[in-house]
Amino acid sequence: EAAFIRSMSRCYGWNATGGKSGSTFSRTRCDRYIIKYVNKSEFKMLIDLAGPYFKFMAKGCFRSLPTVLSKILGCYQVS
Repeated sequence: EAAFIRSMSRCYGWNATGGKSGSTFSRTRCDRYIIKYVNKSEFKMLIDLAGPYFKFMAKGCFRSLPTVLSKILGCYQVS
């Protein structure tokens, strides 16, 4: 947990291209994580889809099935 928090605290802006939302992205200096800043409507959509998403990802993980979906580790509010 401490290593994750340390990674999150050491980020730099990342100019990701190709997305429709125009969201801001950051990358951790260790290159293990990508952070996407989302607005309220994107957050609500993520919460609404969380159950089916995690069920699908768990099924793929336990059965070694490939997927092109990003792995979501959590949603955090920083203030």
